[in-house]
Amino acid sequence: MKTFIDTATGSPWQFAESDDIRLIDGIYRFFDVNGNLLMSVPETLVPGEAPQPVDPSPVPVTVFSSLDYLQKFSTEEYAAARHHDNVAVQFGLDMLIAAQYVDLEDPRVALTLNLLVDEGVVTSARRDELLAPTVG
Repeated sequence: MKTFIDTATGSPWQFAESDDIRLIDGIYRFFDVNGNLLMSVPETLVPGEAPQPVDPSPVPVTVFSSLDYLQKFSTEEYAAARHHDNVAVQFGLDMLIAAQYVDLEDPRVALTLNLLVDEGVVTSARRDELLAPTVG
């Protein structure tokens, strides 16, 4: 492929190696297979390099469906919260279940997980894992 850059817009144009491209009076001219001048090609094209594809950085995911978020808990953690003597622990778990989605940036999520730490359901390290965004 032959790459040309439009100096007016910065847009790349690519042509096959077999395309007929001629420099006439300092302007690149492009011809079809029959030798006809292609009028739709801008006169502002100059040889250039094809732009490198952008490698997007992974975006941290902080919002999960309730189902996806609850699957982060082990069976033991879920059972410990579900059968805990402190109704606030059970209520916090119910809020996570009832939500349409769980947003890790919602302070209520951190409050619930802090309560789970305070009540011995999860460790502080585990809370941090549960509050960490997923890179996806």
